[in-house]
Amino acid sequence: MGQSGVCGPDSHAFIWVRGEMADLNDLVIPKSDVVVVEPTVIADNGEIGVNGLPPGCTDIDACGHPYLLIPIGDCDDELAAKITALQNQRWQMLRQSLVSLMQKKPNAAEMVLQRMRDEMDVAIT
Repeated sequence: MGQSGVCGPDSHAFIWVRGEMADLNDLVIPKSDVVVVEPTVIADNGEIGVNGLPPGCTDIDACGHPYLLIPIGDCDDELAAKITALQNQRWQMLRQSLVSLMQKKPNAAEMVLQRMRDEMDVAIT
């Protein structure tokens, strides 16, 4: 269980399911407008305490809200296959976006790294 993604509202909570990292947002049924961001605790019965962003909220500190995720059954093969398919689809979309960006701006990676260095220098000084 943990948090992954770009800092800010693009971060998502995840859990390991059968050796695969699964976005907790993909496991919420029915689909919710709440974005599950920070898992805080998991109980022996599988219940997961999380902090999330309700609709319209992009700042966990300003308007985030605690939620309790309650499992409705075990992770079966069908759910595990769905998780894998969703993650593969996201990876392919990300990969295509990065390839397209690199074709348009060959120095994009260096630009991002330099921006991160600049922000770190500001934070340090």
